[in-house]
Amino acid sequence: MALMYFTFLFILSVRFLEIYISKRNEHWLKERGAVEKERRKYKWLHLLHQLFFLSILTEWLFLDNSRTFNLFSLFLVIVMIAGKLWCVLIPGKFWTLKKLMLPGVLLFKRGPYKFIKEPYNVITLIQLFIIPLIFGAYITAMIFPLLNLLLMQVKMPEREGMFRKAPL
Repeated sequence: MALMYFTFLFILSVRFLEIYISKRNEHWLKERGAVEKERRKYKWLHLLHQLFFLSILTEWLFLDNSRTFNLFSLFLVIVMIAGKLWCVLIPGKFWTLKKLMLPGVLLFKRGPYKFIKEPYNVITLIQLFIIPLIFGAYITAMIFPLLNLLLMQVKMPEREGMFRKAPL
């Protein structure tokens, strides 16, 4: 049981670290003239991710606390955290959770960005399915990836043409 609590706090801490890095980079980009896009939709995604963790806790603690700890799912989540780290390190200060447009900056074509336009979002979507499986939160694993995908589909068309020139 202690391992489950530690794992939940670890995953939550990684999320808080992502938010911290994003806020720091957002401040840096706005100082250089970046403009925020999709403000309203970001708010809904942020709320969805908060409800995601609350849903896992609720399902894990109140619905069926006898479920076993899924080590394979934990391994997959750790691999995905490493993948997210790669997605954050490649653009460096240009990476944020929000969509910011900085005139004169081109879409990154290195690392995972060579293969997928938005690798961080793809990994997040997969994590929304796998993280609940660690805790046996099967209802959360079915609902939240679909809700996230729905919100992301609404966002995707607005992202085209955001970057124009090579990064600094």
